[in-house]
Amino acid sequence: MALFPALPRLMSLRDLAPLPESDLAHQLDATLQGHAREHGWSPRLRNVVAGSLRALQQWQDTPGAVISARTAQELLSQAGVTTVTSTLEVLDAAGLLNDDRVPAVRRFFLDRIDGLPEPMHEQLDTWYSVMIDGSQRAPRRHPRSHRTIRLNIRGMAPLLHGWAAAGHTSLATITRDDVRADLPNEPVARLHALAGLRSLFTVLRGHFRTRSTCLL
Repeated sequence: MALFPALPRLMSLRDLAPLPESDLAHQLDATLQGHAREHGWSPRLRNVVAGSLRALQQWQDTPGAVISARTAQELLSQAGVTTVTSTLEVLDAAGLLNDDRVPAVRRFFLDRIDGLPEPMHEQLDTWYSVMIDGSQRAPRRHPRSHRTIRLNIRGMAPLLHGWAAAGHTSLATITRDDVRADLPNEPVARLHALAGLRSLFTVLRGHFRTRSTCLL
């Protein structure tokens, strides 16, 4: 069920009418007070978040529905609210948040692979999913840290874009000679590129049972 059928015409939080008494309003207020005490919020922060929660309830098309984090962010930002994160924390604590925000590591990954050919993009997305969630299929893998994923994709990205520019559309056509020819000379960059590519081709060989000649 959608939170808002369309973005409402926004007004200043000061212009909102008081909310009528409801179980939802009491639940959110109790959650807010408890969260504020636990985290040592100032009275000002508590009051601003209370106003943000009141606004979301008034803008909501279906009272009591779970709230999309991305929609709430957009609405509150348009209204000039500067405590969006704190407001979402309270909604989450109350069990009323659908956290559909794109994680920072996912945004980082997508930025680095933007513009690559579709087959290569799909192969990298498979690698990313295995790195984030792990894999129960043989060969099994545990999830990796966001830091590892960032280092891997940062190290690989220049080579991936270089191969795409040279006409490669799939990683299945990349050979060991291609990798050796294109590895950076700078030691740290070379180390990160190799680590990323070893991870990438290990995952792809295991997932697709590919016969890629690139065996790092």
